[in-house]
Amino acid sequence: MTWVSGPSAGYGFTTRRSDQQWESHGELEKAVRSFLAEIDPTTGYLSD
Repeated sequence: MTWVSGPSAGYGFTTRRSDQQWESHGELEKAVRSFLAEIDPTTGYLSD
């Protein structure tokens, strides 16, 4: 995955499990897609 339009300071996406391990690539991709689905395409920020 490549972030091509950011990052903006103090704003973005992060994920990590409570045991401090990373998810599998498939789970990470699912989480990113879910996050991006919440972005308002007009503003580029999370919807209210």
